[in-house]
This record gives sequence, C-alpha cells and structure tokens, in this order.
Amino acid sequence: MKSASDFQIRLLNFYRENFTALVRAHLRMGTREEVEDAIQIVFKRIYERVLIEGELEPENLNAYSRTAIKNKLNEWNRSKNTNPIEPMPEEADSNLKIDPIILSDPEEELAWKQLFHKIFEALPEKYHDTALNLMLGEGPNGDYKLRQKIRDLICDTLADLAKRDDPTARQAGRSLCRKSAAFA
Repeated sequence: MKSASDFQIRLLNFYRENFTALVRAHLRMGTREEVEDAIQIVFKRIYERVLIEGELEPENLNAYSRTAIKNKLNEWNRSKNTNPIEPMPEEADSNLKIDPIILSDPEEELAWKQLFHKIFEALPEKYHDTALNLMLGEGPNGDYKLRQKIRDLICDTLADLAKRDDPTARQAGRSLCRKSAAFA
C-alpha cells in the first residue's frame, strides 16, 4: 500500500520535473504569470485533496494535472470576459486610446467612431476582444495566428472602405496594415 509520504514525494518530484513543460504547454491560454499561478494552485489543490482530505490519488498525475490546469485557465479567461464588448459604439468609445490631436475636431472624432463601428460590424463577434486590442495597440490576446487572421480581416475591411474614399479608413490602414499600397 502506498503511504501519504510516498505520494507527497512523487507529487513534489513530478512538480519539479514537469513545471517548465507544463508552463510551455499552457502558455497559449494565458500570460506566463497566469500559467505559473494556475499550476501552483492546481498542485496545492491536489496536495490538499489527497493528503489532507483523504481522497484517492489520481491514477495518471500527468493527465490529471494538465486537465486541471487547462480548466483553471479557462475559468480565469471566462471571468475576464464577463463584460463583452457589445454594444460596440458606447462601450468602446469611452475606451479608445486615439491620439487626442486626432480627436480635437468633433467631425474627425465622429469619423473614427464610425470607422470602428464599421470594422466591428464586419468581424464575427468572437474576434471582437482580440480586434480591439490589436487596434488599440495593447498586448497579446490570443495566439499569433489568430491575431494575424483578425488583422487581415480588419485590413480587408479598411481597404474596402478606403476604396470608397473614406479618408479615416485610409489613415487607419496606413498605420495598421502591412499592405500600405492599398491605402496610398
């Protein structure tokens, strides 16, 4: 029969040997700090359940811990998104970080707000958070391929608007999109 101290040693060794791999495996789900915190919380909870509450130890500690870490990060990500971006114009308008010089003219301010609204109307709702972060120049939100896909969708929308002689779309396209020739 396995003793509690045997499990404690196995748990500690598993944690030490696999911490870096667990961090790498879950980085796409959060920041490094969030992933490290989730790992620590999960291992503390495993320790408490088995050694303090007397539950059976997991048969496959690797699979159990990976699933628990993923679930903890998903829980945190869901709690971050409790206030969705919709409705777009009212909520986003107060959060836009556009250079105040650009917004000194009420007509230009209205043009920018309308442009953001058009972009978000063209994007599927599931991309709104990442798109807003991209346009505001904020840090990563999601993986690189997703951000690139959303950037491409935004640039396609801006290019369409620029073709219709929208000067604000042209200006935004020059600063956000790689294919700046479309915004000349």
